Amino acid sequence: MRRLRQFTAVGNSWLLFLFLCVINFFAHAFCLDNKRLLIFNLIGQYFEKLCAVSEKALSLQTEILFAIREQRTSKIKYLIYTQMKPQDILVLLKKMTSAGKTLSYHGLAESLGLSASTVSESLERCKKAKLIDRDKKRVNVLALQEFLIHGIAYVFPVEAGRVGRGIPTNSSASPIKENITGSSEIYVWHYVKGTSRGQQIEPIYPTVPEAALRDDELYQLLVIVDALRIGHSREKSVAIEELTKRLNRYAENK
Repeated sequence: MRRLRQFTAVGNSWLLFLFLCVINFFAHAFCLDNKRLLIFNLIGQYFEKLCAVSEKALSLQTEILFAIREQRTSKIKYLIYTQMKPQDILVLLKKMTSAGKTLSYHGLAESLGLSASTVSESLERCKKAKLIDRDKKRVNVLALQEFLIHGIAYVFPVEAGRVGRGIPTNSSASPIKENITGSSEIYVWHYVKGTSRGQQIEPIYPTVPEAALRDDELYQLLVIVDALRIGHSREKSVAIEELTKRLNRYAENK
């Protein structure tokens, strides 16, 4: 597009040059008086402005084309994300932990309560969504950050349910609760062996409670995700800050 604009600008300049040459030829050939020369000059100025307007129009057209392309890209991303499954988020978060980054498919499956084939299919979907690299080893930090902050509440929504026993999450667990004051609401994942009572919310995947109890680093990441899914503005602000810290730490420790 940049080359097209440059080509058009050069073309317009050449046309203006040729037009002025023609004016100059007629002025000398027919010995035109000053009034007629003034008219020709005015025509030349008008033509110059016309060329400038056409260049601006082309620039505007280029911006519109880029906007359309960005909109299409966003729609494609949305379609890919909506094909993802909840366990994909669990697998990605586990791979971000110290214990999970070097685990094999079988190791990931065992730690998350999944089958090896489920882990394999999950990582394949993540690769298509550009949330992990081609080798399915390194999480794409920027893409995951964008998805969790702007998309997860819409792709995997959740609502608070009845009061019951479970494991604390959202603003009732670290690292969110330390940064929130004056919150009387208690949120828990439904879990029979849980020791806390509060409003139950469905974890992003059924095996989350037991997987979180085995890995505190994963537990905190899942709490952050829940804050992004159901939290109020204060909880979401803290969650974004805490998520960014952990993603940066992961990116630095290659």
